[in-house]
Amino acid sequence: MIFAKALAGLLGLVLLTALATSAAPGPVYQAPQAYYLALGDSIAYGLQPTKAGLPPSGFRTGYVDVFAARLRALSPKLRVVNYGCPGESAKTFIEGGCSGRHDVRGLHDTFKGSQLGAALAFLRAHPGRVSPITLTLWGNDVFDEFAPACKGDLVCIRSRAYEWRG
Repeated sequence: MIFAKALAGLLGLVLLTALATSAAPGPVYQAPQAYYLALGDSIAYGLQPTKAGLPPSGFRTGYVDVFAARLRALSPKLRVVNYGCPGESAKTFIEGGCSGRHDVRGLHDTFKGSQLGAALAFLRAHPGRVSPITLTLWGNDVFDEFAPACKGDLVCIRSRAYEWRG
């Protein structure tokens, strides 16, 4: 009888311990860190047709800048590192060779090699100090995939995109 009670108590303790350790913790708020890293294409860069030809300093009203301004209410010393490159596609993001990298405007923050490589190097150089990170890539991939066959016909591009989605 004593053995059965001890065994039951031990099993109860094991069960409670297992339940306590398996319960997933809820979300935890973490303030922005020292750096906000923005990655991607012309959308991350902040390119706007009405501002064509301006230097990077003229592009301070895109989503990266608006988001950073809101983050600075929480972390006033937050520094934005924007590697966004007009013309960037998923392929050039990984392999390098963004077409907008060496145009008249230049980049907000320059880097060597691929944008992915630059981002990884930045993260290694600033461990635990980069948050948030945003990534915007899609527009140039759509045109790279569908535009050559459609020769710029938007109806054709749209129909091919729907076929591609399957």
